Amino acid sequence: MLMKLDWKRLEKNEVAHVLRHVESKQFDELFKGDASVEITMARLPFYNNFFLYRFTTYATMPSLSLEFLGNGNLFYFLDGAPDPIYHTNIGDPINITRGNVLHYLDFFFEKVEGTEGDVNLILDPDNSPHLTALGESAMNKINELYGETKVEVHANKTDPSQDHFIITTPCYFEGSLVEATIAVYMDGQLDLINHKMLFGVGGFEYDMGSDYDYVGYEPDPYYG
Repeated sequence: MLMKLDWKRLEKNEVAHVLRHVESKQFDELFKGDASVEITMARLPFYNNFFLYRFTTYATMPSLSLEFLGNGNLFYFLDGAPDPIYHTNIGDPINITRGNVLHYLDFFFEKVEGTEGDVNLILDPDNSPHLTALGESAMNKINELYGETKVEVHANKTDPSQDHFIITTPCYFEGSLVEATIAVYMDGQLDLINHKMLFGVGGFEYDMGSDYDYVGYEPDPYYG
């Protein structure tokens, strides 16, 4: 992930407080009453009150970790769908700036799974594991085109709520290198507005955008 997180390990009394606010039968079976449970938290630059929490139990082999967005009392389980992030964006609310929009975009695609396949953004070509198999000429071409990720600011004078950033970046999707153009709105909503193959010929069969729409479901009430 592009963003370097500074993880803090919670003390025993803090762990007990958090566990009291995350309740479900499945969660209880995994974590409650388990002395090995470790909870860590990290600040995200686009939220003021919500943090990324990681719950780890060492009672299983191998160890098992689950991640939540939470403010200490309310938690949304990151289950691979976009809505836990979108609900957090509404509740905090999110603060997207030119300085953190790439961090948000990277975080979003790191935590959200696509039904057609995961989209792996290549925001840092020099350190992307998806480019190691490319030859030197292809790597040079990627760096020439995307050495610095293009971020454009689009202001809507009549409706500021529609202000957004446009990011153009290469990504790795279903074994192919693709250029994606993504709109990021100030409320954290995404719109994957264009995509095309890189170093290939022919059409692109997948709709990369449909998995990332806000569908409006209520998060699992057990987690809150």
